[in-house]
Amino acid sequence: MQRFEDLSEVQSSLQRLIGRDPPLARVLARQPGTKESRYMHLLCGDTKDPGMADGDVARAPSSAYPVTNAAIPSTDGDRITHLEDEVATLRKEVTDLRQQLERFRTQSS
Repeated sequence: MQRFEDLSEVQSSLQRLIGRDPPLARVLARQPGTKESRYMHLLCGDTKDPGMADGDVARAPSSAYPVTNAAIPSTDGDRITHLEDEVATLRKEVTDLRQQLERFRTQSS
């Protein structure tokens, strides 16, 4: 098992694996709530990332640059739309709960 002093050493090693021909690792699509990018080994061949939608392809970033969100194909538009819908739903629920609470308060008085 290899010991790494910090995250930059890990990313450097992963970049070398990605840069090989054929590549031995690849970047996975960023999942909501994750801080760092995730990687997948390709020692058994390239397989579909279970977190990716059909047609998405994870791209390896250039080894000269650190991993960024720009290196990973995004469905930001879909995510933003979903989040906007979820916020609207939550706002409606909060409004409904406030109304119920107010009705309860007036009944108790």
